[in-house]
Amino acid sequence: MIDLSDIQRVRSQFSMDGEGWFWSSEFLYLLSDLYLASVVRKDELLRQSYLKHQYVTQDLSNIGTVLFRLEWIRSQAETSDSLKALWFQFATVDIQYFHTELRSIFDYVAQIIKETGNKPGQIPDSFRELQQWLNKNPGNRARLGEELAKVVESVDWFPDVQRLRDSIIHSGAFTLVFLNPEEGILFQTYANSVKPFIADEVVMYNRNVIDFQLYSALYLCRLFLLLDELAKIVRSKLNIKNRDSQASSRWLGIEIIIQWIDKLTEKIKM
Repeated sequence: MIDLSDIQRVRSQFSMDGEGWFWSSEFLYLLSDLYLASVVRKDELLRQSYLKHQYVTQDLSNIGTVLFRLEWIRSQAETSDSLKALWFQFATVDIQYFHTELRSIFDYVAQIIKETGNKPGQIPDSFRELQQWLNKNPGNRARLGEELAKVVESVDWFPDVQRLRDSIIHSGAFTLVFLNPEEGILFQTYANSVKPFIADEVVMYNRNVIDFQLYSALYLCRLFLLLDELAKIVRSKLNIKNRDSQASSRWLGIEIIIQWIDKLTEKIKM
């Protein structure tokens, strides 16, 4: 389970100005500084690291877009019979796409970790393989570096993301959306055994159905915390000067993410 203080820390990364909501974080500050360092030093390793960080932000933007579309269709379907008839199909596809993008980010994270580790040529570039590899041999912690090893170990929730995404992509699992859009975005994913995927209690609508608004907010909060922790380590290990860039990013759906994080906060307080 995630602490309320951690959720509040993520929420503080989002601010509003005259142009609307934006995201600003250690991860984005590093992204900006990495670009400048790669140009000044003419360093291919830094350029590759910058690109991987940029790919993460692109996938986050894609997630924001799909969440915006999902919430927009839900709100429109409340008063449109024609959209209400299509709501279940639209929502199913978007929920599955969310998991695909979330899983994609982790392989970019694994590549960042690999390129930052003590022995890059000996480190896997898949997050699933990285977690499995880490404890296979005591020497692997030294190859990776203790700080990065602790980060990899801390993501004990990743297997749930992997299992759900892999079940959808490789094992014919199917997602069902329940009740009318007025009730929210409620789903469950079933594998061939028709056994439901059970998530953290705080994101459950009832014993068997997941509230996607709470669920996506929870996993995005966990991801944002991971990205900031990783950014601090990468900055130190690659000797990237902090230029106080105050970099920020704007993309469609940020306001939806904020609303759902606030909903998660209220649920945890209950």
